[in-house]
Amino acid sequence: MPRFRFHVLNDTFYLQDEDGKDLPDTAAVEVHARHVLADVVADEIRQGRSSIHLAIMVEDPRGTRIANYRLVTTVTATQSPLAD
Repeated sequence: MPRFRFHVLNDTFYLQDEDGKDLPDTAAVEVHARHVLADVVADEIRQGRSSIHLAIMVEDPRGTRIANYRLVTTVTATQSPLAD
């Protein structure tokens, strides 16, 4: 099974994935990338960040970048739960 690496970056850090993850195909790569984004954004929110910009760069076993996943969100407080 091929080993993919998921490098995470935002506006303040770059985390290079030294270990990688064995996954069967690109569909599994996308699912894993989304889970990584969810975990990192949850940590960012817990740390009190309100403007979050994250990216994951995925490399195949040869070190070729095969995908980029990007997440941009803002956490705001409003009077109405559905307000802009």
